Amino acid sequence: LTLVDPDLQGTLFGGTAEQAPGLLRLLSPAEQVRPGLPPTLLLLGSADHYVLPDRVAAYDRELRSAGVDGRLVTVPYADHVFDRPFGSPGAQLTREAVIRFLTGLN
Repeated sequence: LTLVDPDLQGTLFGGTAEQAPGLLRLLSPAEQVRPGLPPTLLLLGSADHYVLPDRVAAYDRELRSAGVDGRLVTVPYADHVFDRPFGSPGAQLTREAVIRFLTGLN
């Protein structure tokens, strides 16, 4: 969350990462990795300029290293919010992955 635009940090969290570092660490999923978390599905656009793909891949590796079951699905060439509108290629690609994950068909 420290990579989120500072103006957005202020709006969402009442301060920037510099002003509220403890709060942002507490809210950041990357800071909460530990054994025993529920299975985690990560959906990522490979060209996302907002949530950087290399950081999501690193987060996924941390989860797996902690023994957390889950899956990372990357949508090729997709940017952030790749699943809009509902019938978009990104939505079509990930819908099946979400259904399989939720029904245990990984």
